[in-house]
Amino acid sequence: MNKFIAKTIGAAALTGVLFLGVRAGTMMAADVLPSGGSNFETAVTLSEGNYTTDHEIAQNSYEFFKVSVASGEALSVSVTTPSGEYPYAGVKMYNLGREEVGGVDIIGDATATDSVIWIPGAEDAGIFYIAVGNEYDTNALGATYAISLPSYYDAGGQADAGGTFDAAFTLPDIGTYQGYLVSYRAGTDLKDLYRLHVAAGASLSVTATPPSDESLRVAIFNSTREELVSDASANDGAILTVALSDSLTTADDLYILVEAPYSYSTKVIGYSIKVSTAVEEVGTGGGEETPTNGGSTSTGGTTGGTAAGTTNWTLIGAGVVGLVLTGILLSAFLSRKGKVGESPKPAASAPAEKASAEKEEDEEEKGEEP
Repeated sequence: MNKFIAKTIGAAALTGVLFLGVRAGTMMAADVLPSGGSNFETAVTLSEGNYTTDHEIAQNSYEFFKVSVASGEALSVSVTTPSGEYPYAGVKMYNLGREEVGGVDIIGDATATDSVIWIPGAEDAGIFYIAVGNEYDTNALGATYAISLPSYYDAGGQADAGGTFDAAFTLPDIGTYQGYLVSYRAGTDLKDLYRLHVAAGASLSVTATPPSDESLRVAIFNSTREELVSDASANDGAILTVALSDSLTTADDLYILVEAPYSYSTKVIGYSIKVSTAVEEVGTGGGEETPTNGGSTSTGGTTGGTAAGTTNWTLIGAGVVGLVLTGILLSAFLSRKGKVGESPKPAASAPAEKASAEKEEDEEEKGEEP
């Protein structure tokens, strides 16, 4: 009997330890949200992580926090209400200029989750503010706030490609790059500008691929910020190519603008651009344009023929010389033919007259013989 009681007490103790361990593990999944400031000036600094409130916040009252957001990062805050009867929880988000840019409220829905995200452009990155609370009812004890800083770096860099000429991202070389934009409803990363040095004699081509449900506009500017060429997707999802019609006479730093001016989405707009250049070459080698991005063109010489669509100036020159020589020979032939067909001149009959006179003299001598 004593052994049975001992076993029962031991099992109960083990169960209690396991229960406490599970509860401790659950609580450790989120830190306690500290009490925030009462305004922007007294906002408490937070980093990425999950936070749970250990106290209620009165209706229409807010506790202020601040988070540092770097260029190319987004600020995302999700709110989850606890279990229970009609819990309320909410959050508001403010930019560096302390302007409200978004917010969510969960009204009386238990274990529900909602979120808000804001993607600033390179020029607007910096300190953002979070105000925890809601205007409808007491903000619940046990509400969870998950703060994250997802990155949307452009062109493989560690920042956003700026939306101004001064903040343009310099591409290291030609190639294919991934970029990100948003509409005005989800941030201020509305356009990306890239800078690329292009050599003299080269042309520039940019092919942009948007998501299937979005469209893009692409433009190319010179170093004096004059628009050289631009185009937009014919429809959502349409790939477009923008290219210079002429090669550069001198080397220049060109700018590539990518934007989604017709979007009203709250989602991130991921796109890709393929940037290539081609150098024009005219000479005895044959082909006119040689890509400088690792591609190749078929070229021909005087012995190897020419690629389709190219001009072989050697063959053209040889043809012109042949026509000139033909003309000279034909003229000489016609001149010669004219001389052969002329009537004999009187001087040419003198030998024949002499022979006739000698024949007459012989006949007279024969007539005088007896």
